[in-house]
Amino acid sequence: MLFSRLLIDWQLTNPIYRRVNEAEAQRLGDGPWNDFLRLVYEPGALTPAEELQKGIAILEAIQDQPWARALYLKELYLPALKSITPEQLQAVNSATEQSLLTDPKDFLTRVRCPVLALFGEADENVPAKRSAELYAQYLTQAGNRDFEIVVFPGVGHSLGNLMPAYWARLSDWLKQRFE
Repeated sequence: MLFSRLLIDWQLTNPIYRRVNEAEAQRLGDGPWNDFLRLVYEPGALTPAEELQKGIAILEAIQDQPWARALYLKELYLPALKSITPEQLQAVNSATEQSLLTDPKDFLTRVRCPVLALFGEADENVPAKRSAELYAQYLTQAGNRDFEIVVFPGVGHSLGNLMPAYWARLSDWLKQRFE
C-alpha cells in the first residue's frame, strides 16, 4: 500500500498521502520505498525528465519483488512511463493529476446512456465490491435504467487480458443493443 500511495503522490502537484507515507516508511525501516519517498517528496534539483528516469529506475529495481506484484509495474506503470517523451511529460502529468483528483460521482450521477461496468473481484487497485455499489447508486441517481454491473470472481485488475468471460460478456452486451 505504501508504494501505491507513493505512486499516486508522485503524480500530484500537492501530494495527499505524505504524512501517512512517511510514517509507514519509518515503521518499515530501510528499503527501496525510502528512495522512492525521497524522490516523491524531495526531488531536489532534478528536472522533470530526470525525475521520471530516476522513478523508472527505482520501479524497475522492485518490479520482481513478491510484494510489488499488486502494483502492476511490468504490465501497467513501467510501459506507460517509458513511453512518455520529454516533450509529452508536462501534458501527461497534468492529465494524470486531473484524472486522479476527479470524483466519478460528479459524472456518473449524470449518465443516462447504456453502461456496462466490469470489475475484477480480486483487483487490488480498485475495490470491486464498493465500486460496483457506487456505480449502481450513482447511475440510479441519474435516472439511468439501462446499466449492467458485472464483478468477475477471482479476477484482478487486468480483467480483459485473455479472459474469455470478459470478451463474451462485452460481446453479448453490445449485440443486445446493436443487432
